[in-house]
Amino acid sequence: MKMVAHKAIIMVILSAFVISAVILYEQMSDQQLQMPRLSPLFQLEASKTHDNCLSTNQCQGTKRGLPSQFYKTWRDNTPFASNDKIHIKKIVLWTTIFGKNLLERMSCKSTKTCIFTDDRSQVESADAVVFHFWDTPMVYNKSFMPSVRPPHQFWVWYAKECPENNRYVDLASYSGIYNWTMTYRNDSDVKIPLGSLDRLYKQLQRTTLKRNSTGKTGLVTWFVSKCYKYFPRHIYAIELAKHLTIDVYGKCGKQVCEYLDMQCRFDVIQQYKFYLAFESYRCKEYITEKFWHNALDQGVVPIVLGAPKTDYEKFAPPNSFIHVEDFESPEALARYIKLLDKDDDKYSQYLKWRTNPPKNIPQIITGGCGICARLHEVDHTERKVYTDLEKWWKGENYEFCKPLVLTDNIWNKKDFVYYG
Repeated sequence: MKMVAHKAIIMVILSAFVISAVILYEQMSDQQLQMPRLSPLFQLEASKTHDNCLSTNQCQGTKRGLPSQFYKTWRDNTPFASNDKIHIKKIVLWTTIFGKNLLERMSCKSTKTCIFTDDRSQVESADAVVFHFWDTPMVYNKSFMPSVRPPHQFWVWYAKECPENNRYVDLASYSGIYNWTMTYRNDSDVKIPLGSLDRLYKQLQRTTLKRNSTGKTGLVTWFVSKCYKYFPRHIYAIELAKHLTIDVYGKCGKQVCEYLDMQCRFDVIQQYKFYLAFESYRCKEYITEKFWHNALDQGVVPIVLGAPKTDYEKFAPPNSFIHVEDFESPEALARYIKLLDKDDDKYSQYLKWRTNPPKNIPQIITGGCGICARLHEVDHTERKVYTDLEKWWKGENYEFCKPLVLTDNIWNKKDFVYYG
């Protein structure tokens, strides 16, 4: 009887062990099935090769049907709690912007469907978290980032400056971190163009600038404050100035306006026919306020140096600018400017766009409003992560920005140029 009792006890123990093992296995299986709920950050950090796609997802590296080596996208149908139920999206600004609190500027006041906050304690309930490139560590530091990351949350890399202005940031160390990009470039997830036809033509409705050269007393002007002589723009301008007069204002020339007095600057520019809209850097699609605000807004023809001509043609009004690429030398450009100066009809052709706006100009939703709009448009099953932010931003062979000749300090006055 005792043997039978012992056998019975052993069988009960074995049965309990088997049942426990089955339960444990099922729990582990459930956890594995729930893995897609983890953010791409934690999945990719587990493998620095960034090649692991979970079998429950359909992984791909495509955008608009084209393969991409810079990011991966996939679908995740795992259910999760979302702010969709209340139709209000929350965006947390994790960093400052150039060290300043610009919450008011980033917020989208034209809609009540999104709320913006810089309160980090709300990050767990946020739909998107924004990181400004300048205010994050130069090398990825996990302790700086949020410690909690829900699966539905999008981390947004924000950069309004060109790649040359963040060349010291190790973007490769941020691979596998960000889901969206927010830059001036057309291939960004959220676009923040530095100017647009939409805004330009709205601005024109509030101005009465003339289409021709009437009342203009000067030929070529330029406001410039970064005087580092190895910038390509100074190299070109010095040669151009040998063949015609350029009135230079700002820190590199005559200081007739306070640095932040934009109206004073605009009043001066409007007295000229041409404006040197020369960018500091020659980068893909990098077309700044020098072109949009200093020139086009003021009824002046911009002479441009910077992005390729095709980029300007993509964004600017038709026949609204002169690109240095079209001339074999600064001397040849000077001859053309003098020709236009003598022929008012030919000069006026560059201002004709002001009274003939194209039809169906697309409205650009930018910045905070752009994030808000995208959060409401995006499929909640969509997942995306940038696996090579460095090359997406700078180019496969760093070709998106022309390299500069740099000395130890670009603010060293011994390397400055001044126009007397």
